[in-house]
Amino acid sequence: AEAEQGLANDQAERADVVSRALLQAQPDDPLALKLRADVLIGDSRWPEARRLLARALEQVPDDLAIRFRYATMLFAHSEFGESIPQIEQLLERGCDWPLLRGAKAVALALDGHYSRAVEAFDGFIENSRANAGLWHEYARVLRWAGDRRMSMAFRQVTKILPSFVTAWYALATVKSFRWDETIVGEIRTQLDRTDLAIEDRSLMHFVLGKALEDLAQYAEAFQNFRASKALLGKISAYIPKASRTAWRRTRLV
Repeated sequence: AEAEQGLANDQAERADVVSRALLQAQPDDPLALKLRADVLIGDSRWPEARRLLARALEQVPDDLAIRFRYATMLFAHSEFGESIPQIEQLLERGCDWPLLRGAKAVALALDGHYSRAVEAFDGFIENSRANAGLWHEYARVLRWAGDRRMSMAFRQVTKILPSFVTAWYALATVKSFRWDETIVGEIRTQLDRTDLAIEDRSLMHFVLGKALEDLAQYAEAFQNFRASKALLGKISAYIPKASRTAWRRTRLV
């Protein structure tokens, strides 16, 4: 309890001392193993924490809290292949949550199993029609798999959350997507927002330009492409080169 309190109160030194002492006194106790692992995770010492969580699960394979911690940390550290069976066990043991099923699907995709990832998403995504984040991940996986339903999925994201700029931008890069005046109106509504960040405004001008271009409204399309480029120029003037590169990577879908 003392070590947990130290973690909760952001008292790293106290938590470190107490968790180490507790593990030395009870080296095979699963709670002591998990507590020490949590402290190590907070100190960015994942390889050590990983071994302790694995040992804890050997002692209590039915402990869902320990398995959840192990599965999510494997995922967070890009050990996707190893995270999949852990997530599957959680799902089989009653933790049948959309976000967990989505994590499994994304892990499959990032481990190179695109068709299995799409199948995993197809098994539940229609029951999660209000979750923009899950639909965005579904759309990305469909894109990686070369599935033409990606445009439908990105469009669903914008219906759920019209301010999801990354999804709008993704739609603008899908050649097969068909724009119409209703969608153009939705894009204009986003551009009318006074709180729209400058980088998002630059992307939405590009999206509007692409939509208008596809609708053969070339003059206004050009105006929006030019506005997008001008805003990007302002961003570049104020952001260091390394940060600009990182920012652009966050926009890749």
